Amino acid sequence: MKNLIITLLLFTSANSCTNKYREKTSEPINFEFAIIKPTVDERQFIAQDFSETWIPDTTDLIIIEQLIMDAVQKNKADLLTRASLPNYFRQYVGFLNTTGERMVWVNALCEIKEGMVEKNGEFFLEPWQWREELIIVEDGGHCFWNILINLDKYEYFQFFINGVAFTSENKQYKMMFGKC
Repeated sequence: MKNLIITLLLFTSANSCTNKYREKTSEPINFEFAIIKPTVDERQFIAQDFSETWIPDTTDLIIIEQLIMDAVQKNKADLLTRASLPNYFRQYVGFLNTTGERMVWVNALCEIKEGMVEKNGEFFLEPWQWREELIIVEDGGHCFWNILINLDKYEYFQFFINGVAFTSENKQYKMMFGKC
């Protein structure tokens, strides 16, 4: 009987967390985003247990954004607030981990910068092709952040806000938060 009560409590608690994210699926997506299919090297950068890619649908994206809002609110990230979230461009990388769970790595950029591109031996500055290519930035502070989400468990991990390089001492300050 004791095991049955514990099982019911665990089921109720897990089910209420699930319903929390499923209830609010009518919110609009009001920012620019792209679904990215990463290269083999990028897959290893994102997660060691990256098995294969999958594409999240609109309902998935809304749930992902609710988890991101929870992460920002829970972790009290300086300069990154729930109100500032619509100002970030998002790159979503959907993948299955080695146990078959649906994971999404979200890479966020507050601005689209220019990068050096070589064409026919000449170099040009061109805007980042953020809708086609994964943009990995070192430093940059709160302008760049990423988070790993387990969509099947409604959990987030590795909420990482880029640091700022201090050139006088060549140190980096980075913020990293754990799972929800």
